[in-house]
Amino acid sequence: MFRKALLAIVLVALAGAAFTAEPTSPFLPFYFLYGEVTATTVPPSGIDGHKVIIYQSTPFSYGAITSIEGSKYVLNIMEAQYYGNFTIDIGSPYYAAIPRISDNFGANAVSFTVPDMGYYNLPLNIVDGEGPYISLKEGPVILNIIRQADTPNSAIKITWKINTEAFPAYIADTPVDIYYKTGSGSGEYTSATGYNKVINSSTTFLPDGLSGSVSTSLKEVTINTQVGVGYPELYFKGLIAGSLPAATGDLGLAGAVAVGKVNVPIVVNSAKDSLNLISTPFITLGAGGDEPNDVFGLGQLLSGTIKGDVIQDYDNTVPKYRTAELLSSNWVKSEAFKIVCGKGYWLLARARASQAPLTLVGKVSNVPSTANFSLGLNLLGNPYPILNPVATVFLSPWTNNILGDVVQYFSLANPSSPKYETAEYLDATWKFSAPFNVLAGKGYWYLRRTQSASPYNWNYSPYP
Repeated sequence: MFRKALLAIVLVALAGAAFTAEPTSPFLPFYFLYGEVTATTVPPSGIDGHKVIIYQSTPFSYGAITSIEGSKYVLNIMEAQYYGNFTIDIGSPYYAAIPRISDNFGANAVSFTVPDMGYYNLPLNIVDGEGPYISLKEGPVILNIIRQADTPNSAIKITWKINTEAFPAYIADTPVDIYYKTGSGSGEYTSATGYNKVINSSTTFLPDGLSGSVSTSLKEVTINTQVGVGYPELYFKGLIAGSLPAATGDLGLAGAVAVGKVNVPIVVNSAKDSLNLISTPFITLGAGGDEPNDVFGLGQLLSGTIKGDVIQDYDNTVPKYRTAELLSSNWVKSEAFKIVCGKGYWLLARARASQAPLTLVGKVSNVPSTANFSLGLNLLGNPYPILNPVATVFLSPWTNNILGDVVQYFSLANPSSPKYETAEYLDATWKFSAPFNVLAGKGYWYLRRTQSASPYNWNYSPYP
């Protein structure tokens, strides 16, 4: 009697809500997740222009997604399981979040636990600059990538799922073709050229140069010896089996979203601490989004009980540095900040004799990158693992032909004597102290010199 009454209360409370699909059985278990969505500042696209995602491990392996209507959302995630989107483990933690879209607004993940039946009110608040980055242009095959461990010589693992949400013509077990591409480490990602197959439909194999294992039943590829070593760059894409790589739209390589790894060399000195200016060229796939642990891990850099390696984020609105120090295998922050694609960060590497390259993994963005550069110094990074000239990356520099905007690259060509190389925009061209490009995994200062009150709206995409 109590269960029937509870069901009646839930259905009345959620009357009029739109569900992802109609249950085919009146006895389908239910677990309604619902709530009101507020906004600290109303985003340009409005509250209803966003979506709520539900996932267990990473935002890019989400199992359910629902719209916001009238600043409210509702989803029966048991129903989502029934229709094959993802698997529910009773009593396990899950997350709800609002992805950050092109207006830069979203909501960070909030955890909840799934009981066997019931409903849960989980309000979410949209904030400028929060929420996981989720590309809404995923094709039929969604890839994920992780370091299996943070210690040197560990493997990386690529997993996949079929995007049945956006492509209902496919089922969860539709066969796939997985492609890979390598690079030198400077930023040699391409959207469609230079790829070879790892998996060909139901035939599993690893091509020459890759060692590891493939499991189509588990939907995963493990590539051995890639953390701190291995290929300086390694990218993967997935297509529905039999799709032509040159096909247009979502069905070909050019439209498929890639995951990858880049090894970023870190300079150290046995006698003193060393500075490196770094960035991540990927959208991070960790459960925490873009926390230092998700991006760098705990075992790649030096952890100490009194002092460890330090990541510094520069906030030019104050201006000030915010720090995260690796102490006793935990990142300890001076205050909250994120490690996001498109920003630069100082890495203070404590004195030691050697350091393996820092292996960064994640998803390659397939959408334009946007940012506002304020007057003065801005610390940025290449938001794509693609080497490009300064003139290609910065399209709207300011100059009065006496002074101009400046890009600074922290050169470690001579590790014992690091120095800045500069490019200043004068007479309608960039003037270099020494030639340099915008590389994957490196950080750069951008000095905005104009006295105009308007910030520099940096819009950059390497794609045609």
